[in-house]
Amino acid sequence: MQEKIEVIKLNCKKIDGKDDVVVSVDWKYTLSDGTEEVSTIIPNNLIITTDIEDFILFEKLTEEKVIRWINLNHHMESIKLFAEKALDEKKNPTYKKDLPWGS
Repeated sequence: MQEKIEVIKLNCKKIDGKDDVVVSVDWKYTLSDGTEEVSTIIPNNLIITTDIEDFILFEKLTEEKVIRWINLNHHMESIKLFAEKALDEKKNPTYKKDLPWGS
């Protein structure tokens, strides 16, 4: 299985005199098995950092750093499990049938 995280948008605030402090990230998670793929957009997910010493100016941020934040702030195994179930459903969809004894 191939996993991909794509950063869509950085949501910022002015905090403690610092401009453009990233407080949340809109991002997309994609899981592919080589033939099928599923994606989910995860909007406005809070980024929690307790280390102000690690502050990085907005202009100096990299995609790799933001993805690291996403991985630290989210339970990625749960997201992957949800995506695996969605991928399985896409490949082998559940369908409804009328009751065998009528209505």
